[in-house]
Amino acid sequence: MKAKSILDADMATLLEWARGGLNWWLAELADMVPERVQRSFVRRQPRLLWDGSETLTVAETGQPAPENFGPAEIVLPSSVCLVRQLSLPAMARSDLDAMIALEAERLMPLPADRMLIAAAPAKRGDTEQRVTVAGISRHRVAALLAQLGQGGVVPVALRADAPAATLDFLPAARTAGLVSREPASRMVWWGVAALLMALNLATLVWRDVDHVERLQTIVDERRPLALGARRAAERLEGRTRLVREAIARRRDSDPLVPLAIVSKVLPADAWIQRFAWDGRTLRISGYRRGSGDMVKAFRDSGLFEDVRNTSSEVQAAIPVGQPFDITARARSAS
Repeated sequence: MKAKSILDADMATLLEWARGGLNWWLAELADMVPERVQRSFVRRQPRLLWDGSETLTVAETGQPAPENFGPAEIVLPSSVCLVRQLSLPAMARSDLDAMIALEAERLMPLPADRMLIAAAPAKRGDTEQRVTVAGISRHRVAALLAQLGQGGVVPVALRADAPAATLDFLPAARTAGLVSREPASRMVWWGVAALLMALNLATLVWRDVDHVERLQTIVDERRPLALGARRAAERLEGRTRLVREAIARRRDSDPLVPLAIVSKVLPADAWIQRFAWDGRTLRISGYRRGSGDMVKAFRDSGLFEDVRNTSSEVQAAIPVGQPFDITARARSAS
């Protein structure tokens, strides 16, 4: 089956497919259960022996069946049934019934529209199975069902008197339309089971919705706490970032190292009045008693680059000494 055929199907077709799949699944499960176990779960009904004409006898007492007898198993005499034994490949019960229905006219002397056929595996092996097949006239079964209806007898099975296997013509009679599909009581129980399943599904859905709503309520109640914790975490992260940046600036702008370098480069007759260091650029200003070039002295040290006077104007010497104002950048390690 293709996905396109499912999408194109109407609801009636989908329900029919679902019903067929459920029936197939139940048939497969029933086929796995041994017949003796199945019989132990089925309530035994009284049996009525039919003589092939108009007489119904209670099998337990041998007396004629009274009026309005109720549910009963009808035992058909072997004289009205044609029974055959076949050897067929091992297969599921549903496949066996389909094959017997297809081969009905080849197995029995009557046409398919004039007879009912039933089959039951008598002995099943790994690769093949012995199957008992029985056929009966549809007209005879219709007359029997009419007689049962007049006598108030509800047939729960139309069993053939075959010792090799249990043959029941009632499913074939239902398929042919001679008997209603399901007894009223069984339909009621199926309806109750469907109602209980629907209630079970509704309860599961309701519980799931209730759990989701309660979880949403808990989330809404704790949302302010979560938002407060998130803001606190963001503030802590921002302060941590600021502290790291301050530590990095402090580490990079440590003035002790450039001060020691300047102390080595600075001539003995000069002194510093102003010292500024921002981690990369150095600015010093002061006085020198001698007449040497301070810019050249810093350039020749090889520790600084881009050394120049801060002001382009030539400052005049004063009695204290020759003023200087120098800007330089620390040479990188590379």
